[in-house]
Amino acid sequence: MYKTVQWLVLFFLLLNICGCWDYLDLEDQDLPIAAAFDLIKNSNPESENPPRVLFTTLTPNLTLGKEGSVRIISNPAPVVAMAREGKSGSLIANYNPTMIQTAIYSEELARQGLSDVLDITLRTPRIKHTVFLAVVDGRADELLKTKVTEDVDNTGMYLLYLLKTGAKRGFIVTTTLHQFAVNYITDGKNPILPVIKVSQDNIAITGTAIFNKTKMIAKIGKPETRSLILLRGVKSGGYIPFNIQLGEYTEQGTVYVKNQRSIKVEREGANYSFLIVIKLNGTVVEKTGSRSFIDDKKGLETVEKTIAAMVEKDCQRFIDKMQNEYQVDCIDISKYALAKWRGELHGITDQHLISNSSIRVKVQVNLENFGERT
Repeated sequence: MYKTVQWLVLFFLLLNICGCWDYLDLEDQDLPIAAAFDLIKNSNPESENPPRVLFTTLTPNLTLGKEGSVRIISNPAPVVAMAREGKSGSLIANYNPTMIQTAIYSEELARQGLSDVLDITLRTPRIKHTVFLAVVDGRADELLKTKVTEDVDNTGMYLLYLLKTGAKRGFIVTTTLHQFAVNYITDGKNPILPVIKVSQDNIAITGTAIFNKTKMIAKIGKPETRSLILLRGVKSGGYIPFNIQLGEYTEQGTVYVKNQRSIKVEREGANYSFLIVIKLNGTVVEKTGSRSFIDDKKGLETVEKTIAAMVEKDCQRFIDKMQNEYQVDCIDISKYALAKWRGELHGITDQHLISNSSIRVKVQVNLENFGERT
């Protein structure tokens, strides 16, 4: 009798571990990899709950024989969750946001604030926090519909690698959902997002969006983005050109550098002063002129000083604009003052600390003379 009970127990245990009862084949799931959010204006004023957001998803077709094709669906709704509900009438599979890799927002929506459309994303455990975010110069849904090249049908995957590897290719901002959230919920910190644009059937990163918490307040181009990245201490690398005029002798070239940042903050009464030290280490990748840096050691030092002075001037110009126009800490230096005087600065970081402090920049450049023939 005892052995019979043992076998029965073992039998029922085997029934429960022999497989997944609630599994779904990939073909039975709608797995979008990119999401776009646009603002809807001029909706029917007589509607009780007019749509405000257009939620668009891009989903690869996983059906055998149709690999490479995608399906793009847009749904208007007052809030994002209702747009998801609206999708139920047009989908033939279970909606699953687990595989979303990128989320893009129209500039118009970003300038009104992203807190409402971000809320459901942050509350959904299945959505990973490494989703890459960007602001679109134009409409986000139209960008998803852009066919990049004849060889690239899946705009969603193109967006993923464009945003994911940006910092490895140059002075480009890369921001994940986690990074954006941490910056807007933390006192004294503000997020930044890359700006992407469709130009001549090509999608490119054209600059950076600056935020005051979840609201976009400014858009800058690539030259100012380099200053922002260096001042903010974002680990990156890129090319910087130089031009040296010594009498009738002209020397031009390009260096590739990687950046480091250190901050020193001091206080005298109610006055705060910051010293930002930017270190650029890299190599000379090209130059014109007949002067050899091997024979003329001071020539390399001249290039270093020229680049240091130029970058320092650009960064100081950006700081002046930040203090007088943006009036928010977009270079992430408030945390150093908060670490020492948090009790006194809580809640007044941007209004007081950034606009009224003395912020100076010092740039140090160290170059190797790479590849020059003797």
